[in-house]
Amino acid sequence: MKILKPIAFAVMTYFASSVVIPEISNAAPQQTSVQKKKVQKKKVVKKKKKQTRQVASVNQQNNVDNRAICFTLAADSAAAYFSCDRMNRTITAFVSDKKTVKENKNASSFGKNNIIKEASKLQGLHARKDRVALKTYMNVDRNGPVDPVKIPWCAGFANAVLRRAGYEGTESLMARSFLHYGEHTSKPTEGDIVVLKRGRSSRTGHVGFFNGYEWKGSQLYVKVLGGNQSKEVNVAYFPTNLVISYRRPV
Repeated sequence: MKILKPIAFAVMTYFASSVVIPEISNAAPQQTSVQKKKVQKKKVVKKKKKQTRQVASVNQQNNVDNRAICFTLAADSAAAYFSCDRMNRTITAFVSDKKTVKENKNASSFGKNNIIKEASKLQGLHARKDRVALKTYMNVDRNGPVDPVKIPWCAGFANAVLRRAGYEGTESLMARSFLHYGEHTSKPTEGDIVVLKRGRSSRTGHVGFFNGYEWKGSQLYVKVLGGNQSKEVNVAYFPTNLVISYRRPV
């Protein structure tokens, strides 16, 4: 028995030094209560951010759907259209919009000449005959697809052209939203924006792109390349006394 005790002690000492102590030293340090709270807080913040992004995505789609319904029901009421246009204007524009603008700005060249070239691509398309093509073309901002059969679409067309030419738009379907766009100019050149009166209302109007002047008898007309002109994309002539403002994209 006296001989076994030293042997047992030696075995226990070896086991402790070679197995137990290294495992203890390599074990992960225990987190304090403060550290645990920080980890939990980070998890909560990440979860909230994820939920916020999901809600924002749903709200954006709901916003587009609601505005589309509103414009459809508004018919020809200027006041109703004004209300629809202001619906949820604080909603962030779609990521796809930003991507479109970014891609266009990376193009080898863009400018006002690009605006005329871009708008001319659609020249001759009719609201009813080419409904799908126009609807697809104008689906580039937070207004969502603009149906040229149901919605006055001159501003929708102008916004689509501007975005595809590398500029920001007004993200509004109201023609007069362009009165606060870019810079005012009294000497327009091709590609500048023309904002015109329509009817007697101070809220309704028409918008297109300046394409020159032309005299007809004693009346000077402004040539406008735009959409929703006799329900199609074309160059139309308007008396200069209908012009509210010329705006230069910047």
